[in-house]
Amino acid sequence: KQYLVGTYFIEQKCGFPLNIPLGEEYLERSISKGNTYSVVYLSKMLIDGVLINMDYEKASTYLSKHFGKDDRIFYLYGKVLKKKGNFKESFKKFKEGSEKKYNRML
Repeated sequence: KQYLVGTYFIEQKCGFPLNIPLGEEYLERSISKGNTYSVVYLSKMLIDGVLINMDYEKASTYLSKHFGKDDRIFYLYGKVLKKKGNFKESFKKFKEGSEKKYNRML
């Protein structure tokens, strides 16, 4: 529910007023309880700088604690590494994520 409330504040949905800092706070609470959807949602925002300031370190911290819970984590972590200029490690994460996704499809 914290994930939903956080996204509602950020996206101004379901009658919630626009309040990005409060939405981010709800997402962070949700992340602290292990919600992977919140990790993916907030990390995308932190990486791309959408509605909040870019913060690769914060995104990296959230993502690194959730490997194995969602295949999208590998892609997003690879994206952080790429933005930081660590292309070799970035490629490894992209590859690892795509292999996991492929193996689940078999």
